[in-house]
Amino acid sequence: MASDSFKRKNEDDGMDSFFTTEQKVRRVDTNPTPYKYGRDCRREDCRFTHLDAPKGAATTTKSACKWDMNCTRLDCHFNHPNGRSIDHKMNFSSDNTEENTASSQGISSHSSSRSSSRTSQKRMRGSRVDTNVMELDCSFDHLNDEDINQVLITDDIKTISSSTSEKKQKLSDSELIEIIDEFLSIAKEKLQEFDISDEKYNNGDDEQVLDTVQQNALRESRLQKNEFQSAISCLNREYNDILPLLRNNSDKVLQLQRIKQKLECELKHWQSYLPIYTRRSDIIEKLKINQVLILKADSGSGKSTQIVQYLSDANFADEKQIICTQPYKLMARSLAARVAEEYGCKIGEEVGFQVASGEPITSSRTKIKFVTDTVFLNEYQNSPMLEQYSVVVIDEAQERKIDTDIVLGLMKQCLRKRKDLKLIVMSSTIDTCLFYDYFVSNFTCETLVVGSRTCPIEDIYLDDEDENYVQAAVTKAIEIHQSDEGGDILVFLRGQDEIDLALTDLNKKLENDRSYIALPLHEELSEKEITQIFEKMPNKRKIIFSTNIAESSITIDGVKHVVDSGMKKEKIWNEQKKIEVLKIGQITKNSVQQRRKRAGRTSVGKVKTN
Repeated sequence: MASDSFKRKNEDDGMDSFFTTEQKVRRVDTNPTPYKYGRDCRREDCRFTHLDAPKGAATTTKSACKWDMNCTRLDCHFNHPNGRSIDHKMNFSSDNTEENTASSQGISSHSSSRSSSRTSQKRMRGSRVDTNVMELDCSFDHLNDEDINQVLITDDIKTISSSTSEKKQKLSDSELIEIIDEFLSIAKEKLQEFDISDEKYNNGDDEQVLDTVQQNALRESRLQKNEFQSAISCLNREYNDILPLLRNNSDKVLQLQRIKQKLECELKHWQSYLPIYTRRSDIIEKLKINQVLILKADSGSGKSTQIVQYLSDANFADEKQIICTQPYKLMARSLAARVAEEYGCKIGEEVGFQVASGEPITSSRTKIKFVTDTVFLNEYQNSPMLEQYSVVVIDEAQERKIDTDIVLGLMKQCLRKRKDLKLIVMSSTIDTCLFYDYFVSNFTCETLVVGSRTCPIEDIYLDDEDENYVQAAVTKAIEIHQSDEGGDILVFLRGQDEIDLALTDLNKKLENDRSYIALPLHEELSEKEITQIFEKMPNKRKIIFSTNIAESSITIDGVKHVVDSGMKKEKIWNEQKKIEVLKIGQITKNSVQQRRKRAGRTSVGKVKTN
């Protein structure tokens, strides 16, 4: 009966040819795009094709809706592959919706009974027609704006409640004690393992058999062991002092939580095996005594990722933030991601960043913040005293960009006014005496030099006959890829245009090869592309074409081959024109060394240089 009534009604509307046939047809002169609701459409003037399309298929466009699941537009004609929150919650109060609709529209009791029947079978998606539709047989929901807002508010409350409940789920005293005991046990085992492996070198004769590289590695390992052992001993003593006072003392419980976090950090620092770890205590002590610290640490030492964490662990970020400046946007974003991962948080929580004119990715919990030099200058203009920061770290000072030099000059002014503010100037190749002389006349200042963990590197010099160095670099990358040598490949070119040409040429020549992935590395990459650069791909070789941005700060694990074109493109100040201009030319010896070290940061490598 229902189907007959349905059919008769459509005949009255002049639509029986559409609803009664079993064939998938469309009206004359219609838009060939499939209609969102297919054969359930009730509009006489609808000009879309009425075919049954699978869920998630395109409706009037192939583009995805920019609001995705948060879209509330009932007539939205964009794709929603993941569905919509409003659609999934359309029946959150079907009974109330039914009563409100009946009362507001003055529908009779007979109509209400039919509406009730309809409501029990209605679909979990909104009608494309507005809320004033009076079609009693309509099988879609008709929520008004108030209903939609109520759905969204309810959803937000659930999200907030869920987040709040997660924060409230703190570890009990016994759980904290159990975790701390486990961490201390792991630390003890690691120290015992080190002592066993180091015992055979205690004899001087055995140690002299080692070559220079092995001797340096052995000395560094012993220094790291001493640093780790000292930190664990201090935390263990603090832990034993707190245990008897733990009962019914909330302050002691908080101290216990801090001990647990510090133990976890110590184990991570030990496992990272970075040279900077051996000088951690020196760095903290020197910074406490002095207002300025000039730190020279070679590539691969871990200065860019570890220093800010050491400062945070040493309570420099308890009341104010630690800010670290970077010369490039990519460096600020990638370092924030790396440090957040090591810190055990999401970007925007304890670790955040801000680049260019974008919004800061930070929160009230942020302790460490990475920014570009330009962003720092903007902040200084708004707050010359930098009251929100306890330590300013200027990284990659050797770049000597205009913005970097201005930051150094402004910091000298700010330090005079704020005696509690600390400054660290870091680089892998700076002249420490030059920077020391610049600051020492006005502030207490010290220098510190940290070695690197660079692995052995083999240098291979190429012929200079190739005028088209881009094509020559691609050819050399293919030659390495098709050899038996493992490891990822990093190729240095001048700019983004050359990188695009190289990628096109490489992909064309290796069209049928599925064992590699070619990636660009420059300033204009998206977040997804940056993540792909650092992602581990065990079944594929990464061939990365980069600008000089990969010379410093960025460590790409797995790179064993560097192909250096010997060329660069950089911005310089034109004094006559009073503007910044792009200069194209050959790189300096310093840049050659920096690029060379990319191959030996995490493993033995080879460098092919023009």
